[in-house]
Amino acid sequence: MQETAFRLIGIVLPLGCLLGSVHAQSPFIRGDVDGDGDLTLTDALTVLGSISERSSLPCPDAGDFDDDGAVTLGDYGFLLEHLIGGEPAPSEPRSTPGSDPTEDPLPCAE
Repeated sequence: MQETAFRLIGIVLPLGCLLGSVHAQSPFIRGDVDGDGDLTLTDALTVLGSISERSSLPCPDAGDFDDDGAVTLGDYGFLLEHLIGGEPAPSEPRSTPGSDPTEDPLPCAE
């Protein structure tokens, strides 16, 4: 990944040092952890499995249903509630693939 440099008082710093790490992110739909375009029970079980087995998801940001920066049992519960009753709605991006509108440590690798 190529970083842009910023010159300040004769010192060249990588832009990432000033703004934090900048990650390229693939578009995703919040809650659609298997990437098939639909929110299903498979997605909820995949989130639960990744938590219980301490394994990573291909796109952890998609599993962060409430967009709090971590994939937890709460995300599994919210996704299950959404599948059963339609509420709560997932955080953006939720209807079409997009990038995370909030900055957090979760990636969605290309």
